[in-house]
Amino acid sequence: MLLTQQLYSEHVLEEIVRHSIYLLEADRGALLERHPSADGLLVTVALRRDGRPDVAHGRRVAPGEGLSGRVLQTGQPQVVAEYARWPGRTTGVDEDATRAAAAVPLFGRQGVIGVLAVASMTEGKHFAADDVQILTLFAQQAAAVLEHIYGRRQAEALILSEERARLARDLHDGLLQDLASLLMRADLCQELAGAESGPLHENLEILSTELQRSIRSARVIIHALWEPDLEGRSLEDALRALAARFEAQTHVRVDYLCLGGGVATIKAM
Repeated sequence: MLLTQQLYSEHVLEEIVRHSIYLLEADRGALLERHPSADGLLVTVALRRDGRPDVAHGRRVAPGEGLSGRVLQTGQPQVVAEYARWPGRTTGVDEDATRAAAAVPLFGRQGVIGVLAVASMTEGKHFAADDVQILTLFAQQAAAVLEHIYGRRQAEALILSEERARLARDLHDGLLQDLASLLMRADLCQELAGAESGPLHENLEILSTELQRSIRSARVIIHALWEPDLEGRSLEDALRALAARFEAQTHVRVDYLCLGGGVATIKAM
């Protein structure tokens, strides 16, 4: 079900880009999502007019970089009639061939969450105010889809975290306690058997050693279930890692502040 929803959402975003290209008579179109950990944009959908994927797919864009980066930085639509003469243009094969371009922001609960952009390689082409309005309408639809995706990711991350915690508790309160109890019984039997019991004493010693090994393994598993990737880190580094991972998984901005004396505050915005 979750995979179906994900595929459906991705298909809707592609259709939004495709229709933007068609209605605005552009040659290329792209949807860029805000990347919270890098504070920039990532091209997640990039298409050409004939429906083929564009080479820009997967590209990262920093705030202020190119037209899309300017939209992210200002939160305002950007239109360029002669891209080759625009001082803020980026360099590259596709950029050099671009004549006109337009980009508008995608607004969500956390501000600008992405950018929808189109470009034309036709000489004399320009994007008018009506084109920007149409592109803005498509951007609103794309923003609603992205917000749905982010909400689903947040819910999935919460469910996964709760399930990991539940499994860790079950292992700690069940398996680990049973192993510890068996170890105590094995040690008691070893004492009762005495050093002169020969094979019985040797087997009890082997049993005790194996139980100790199993207990150590269970503790490692429980620790990994509670908080993976945090072993060996300081408390501050661990908290920073948790904040960054939560932000990447849910697209909810997290502010981390460490005060004097080692007091840390984490706030989800």
